[in-house]
Amino acid sequence: MLHFKGEVRYWEGMKNLYLTLIFSTVLVSCSSTRPWPSVKRWGYQLQNYKNTTDLKRIEDSGESLWVIDYSRDGSQKNSFNHLEINKLKKNKNTILSYISIGEAEDYRYYFDKLPKEVLVKENKNWKGNFKIKYWDPSWKKILLGERGYFSRLTSAGFDGAYLDIVDGFHAFEDKRKAADEMVELIHEISEFTRERKKNFLLVMQNGADILNYTSKSSKLFKAIDALAVEDYLFEKGSYGENKWLYDLIKVYQKNEKPILSIEYISDKKDLEKYASVAKEKGLLPLVGHRPLKGRLIFADELFHMANPCD
Repeated sequence: MLHFKGEVRYWEGMKNLYLTLIFSTVLVSCSSTRPWPSVKRWGYQLQNYKNTTDLKRIEDSGESLWVIDYSRDGSQKNSFNHLEINKLKKNKNTILSYISIGEAEDYRYYFDKLPKEVLVKENKNWKGNFKIKYWDPSWKKILLGERGYFSRLTSAGFDGAYLDIVDGFHAFEDKRKAADEMVELIHEISEFTRERKKNFLLVMQNGADILNYTSKSSKLFKAIDALAVEDYLFEKGSYGENKWLYDLIKVYQKNEKPILSIEYISDKKDLEKYASVAKEKGLLPLVGHRPLKGRLIFADELFHMANPCD
């Protein structure tokens, strides 16, 4: 679960449409309605926004998918503008905005406008993050209103959004109903954004098991363009494939959804193992640092590490 709080964010993002150009195995195909960008790597940067040079690594990259925040500090005043986003998009980069749709964050510009009865409980692991009744009209107005969050994202020139806390449906007793409500929210987001920007991409972060609960999986597959997963192969630094998650990954792949993967590892043998499995199973890998600080290792580096002669 990726939570980003104020200045505690560091993500670099880079993504891949022609995955078959990178891997020697057959990979998932792209959506015919919303072309998947031709990128070779993905990553994130969710902090270090204070200076104009802080995003230079993104500017200097090419054919990469990056996940950044909508704002330098969560406020509207310090949000990224169209000129800044366009500068990052040169060299065929794709820029997505991180957004939590299953939790409200108290440092965001909208928080004081949110009725307190919509809040369910504070996330014990992330102070200031609150589980919410995400189906409530007041939350949808914040996201999808005339000057709502997603209107700001499309106006700023983002290529898409990286949807976090999709797995927030687990916070409710009736998980089937809650899962259907989450799918409906994602569907409404897709309808709203693509009326304003035809090929606006939606990447779902975690929550793959929503397929086990919702009765609206076809609507979900129509709405999203890719799935990102954490800790598929390594839990607390130890290798062990999460087989139930891979069973779900295959369903997303059969529905032509690219899979972005992130692991938090550092041992060289683990890195080589990760690269090998990612290549075999059609994942676009990334190695990060769980506190969202520190060096990231991108797909091309991983594959070269595993096969230095390629």
